Amino acid sequence: MKTIIWDFDNTLVDTTSLLLDQFLYEQQECGVSKRRAMKMYKHISLDEKIKIGDFLISSGLLNFVEPIEGARDVLSYLSYDYKQKCLTARPNTHSNIIKDILTKNFGNYISETHFLNSLNSKIDYAYNKMEGIVLIDDTLTSFEGIEKTNYKGILFDPKDEYKTVSNSHIKRTHSLDEIPDLLSEIFKS
Repeated sequence: MKTIIWDFDNTLVDTTSLLLDQFLYEQQECGVSKRRAMKMYKHISLDEKIKIGDFLISSGLLNFVEPIEGARDVLSYLSYDYKQKCLTARPNTHSNIIKDILTKNFGNYISETHFLNSLNSKIDYAYNKMEGIVLIDDTLTSFEGIEKTNYKGILFDPKDEYKTVSNSHIKRTHSLDEIPDLLSEIFKS
């Protein structure tokens, strides 16, 4: 059976909205204008986002995260032909809540969830630890090194943040609804 490796944040579930809302709230409580806080948010590090995520988890707010539009339907449809795993650059301390979110939103469509140290490349990890074929992620840097493997990638880019993708191992989509057709293309070649 062919394997799909899904990214968690902003590919399966919309965590950016929750992180941004919490960051804006914290900054406004400190007297920072919303406009300035929005500019600041664009430059915060992954470690800072993880700290906000830790707060969201400890306060129970991460339970209100919503799936990306169409994700449930696509995972359900693909479950007949593909083994689906989740790979995330979140620390193991988040594992229980993330597994709960995946189960609540996607049932048993995700067979395994793997947690990375944020310094590791997803491709390196998948190449060394998994038998995956296609990685689906919303960040182009997650595909670094993919050309050294037999893997393919699908860049989920709903906001058109990446104007071009000049790597033959990566296909780009603006909608999760296009994933089944892209997978068919990938496995035909």
